Amino acid sequence: MKFYYADGGTMFGDNGQDAAAGIQFDKPDATEYLVALKNNSNFADDADGKGYAAFSEKETAVFFSGSWDYQTLKEALGDDLGAAQLPTAKIGGEDKQLYSFAGSKAIGVNPNCENQAAAVAFAAYLGGEEAQKAHWEDRMIIPTNTTLLEDEVFAKDMLVKAQNDTVDNTAKIQPTLTEMGNYWKIGENFGKAIMAGDVTEANAKDKTAEFQKQLNTLTEE
Repeated sequence: MKFYYADGGTMFGDNGQDAAAGIQFDKPDATEYLVALKNNSNFADDADGKGYAAFSEKETAVFFSGSWDYQTLKEALGDDLGAAQLPTAKIGGEDKQLYSFAGSKAIGVNPNCENQAAAVAFAAYLGGEEAQKAHWEDRMIIPTNTTLLEDEVFAKDMLVKAQNDTVDNTAKIQPTLTEMGNYWKIGENFGKAIMAGDVTEANAKDKTAEFQKQLNTLTEE
């Protein structure tokens, strides 16, 4: 996904909410880049957690992950661990910014619950500054509360900066449409086809067109 977004692809329009727009990933340059990456001796597939293990043991230099892996990686690598937003990739001869998905969670209140005032107060507390600070201290869940983020503890934290830079600069909001459910398995299978060598530089254009057709055939059903 991140490579096709980098090459100008879209999912359900520019705002991710237009089901009729479908998924526009007919980007053979991105596919060619992935084929070349797969054939690069410096690249390793993270199948079955191999990439995570290799990174933890300092056998590889770069690993794509998220804040959920930070604590165990910090324990393994100590001060050698770094974190940053996504880099660019040279796709079609140009440096293009890779993008990941960004999402959010909401705390809701059942409008039919018996004790509305108490439920709203509890929801406000769970989403508030005190609870967010506790989540950080107990589980390293990065807060969104702007007052907390101005605190020196968060302002200077490498993990907080990396995630916030990612959200601000190198992320697309993950579509919440039900049609999004069709993407995951098709995307996974296309990735497996690349890794298996079924997609090559010679057939990248045709295979990308097939990929595009599969994505949107299911989206339209």
